[in-house]
Amino acid sequence: MSNSKNDPFTSEYDSAIKLARSIDNDLKSRDDTIKKGGNPSKLNQMVQQQLGKLQAKIDGLNAMVSEFESKPGTISSSEADRRRKKVNELRNQYADLNDKLAAVGNSSNKQKFVSSSGKTYSGTIDANNISMQQLQTDKKNIQNSFDQKISELEDAAKSLRSEQQFMSAELQYQSKLIDKIEDTTDKNYLKMRRNNRKLDRLLRKGSDCCLWFILIVELIVLVMLLMYTN
Repeated sequence: MSNSKNDPFTSEYDSAIKLARSIDNDLKSRDDTIKKGGNPSKLNQMVQQQLGKLQAKIDGLNAMVSEFESKPGTISSSEADRRRKKVNELRNQYADLNDKLAAVGNSSNKQKFVSSSGKTYSGTIDANNISMQQLQTDKKNIQNSFDQKISELEDAAKSLRSEQQFMSAELQYQSKLIDKIEDTTDKNYLKMRRNNRKLDRLLRKGSDCCLWFILIVELIVLVMLLMYTN
């Protein structure tokens, strides 16, 4: 967690923690009232309102983390993971407090209760057939759903890693192929230069031969003319 006093996430998280502690204390007061035979209706209503505020704070914190993650360079990835973990811990704490609120030992108190799955029950607990077992099942379903999402993210990360490795291997192959083509081109260029030099030498030799041939023919013709004139 960041220690900066100007960090809105830190201040909002601290506020949410204080609210969760306050709710827990109010639930303990509610339980004491029930044990003494008192009416916990007002406390239940107050806790329900506080839980609504806590839920709003959790949603706000989650939105902050998502905004940080959408802006690279705002915070490090490890810091984002720590903050996401803190939000999840706070969400679990909210679910536990919600379960405690639902576990009212007086069926005559008509309140609204929200299970950990987000379902709202109205009326008495007995009328809605709410039990701790149901609430625990809701909580377990949420945890299973969360685990499934994590598994899907891990699979996606593995797929991306595999594609990255394939692209890296392909780039290496292309690089080697380009190097091979360049080597072949250089060798062919050297061969062409050697062949051009040989051709030049042959042309020069051919020119000298032609010149000597013409001179010899002219000399023979001159000798023959001289013989005929005599």
